[in-house]
Amino acid sequence: MAGHFDLADSWDGWKVRGDWLISPDGDRINAQRLAGLLFVDSLSKRAAKARGKKSSLQEVVTAFRKKVAKAGEDPGS
Repeated sequence: MAGHFDLADSWDGWKVRGDWLISPDGDRINAQRLAGLLFVDSLSKRAAKARGKKSSLQEVVTAFRKKVAKAGEDPGS
């Protein structure tokens, strides 16, 4: 990325200076670091979603076992 320009609208106060994205507070981040952070964030979201599905499945299995146990059957058979 080349050049210097300011961003507008919801990015008000942010600037691009050469290869750096600069926050209104003066914090700098380059494109590679930003891509890495976004990658890790997407992995975290995917992992949380997978854990959520696993938890739901565990709840269904637990409810099924309780129902079978109330009926007096062995859930292992």
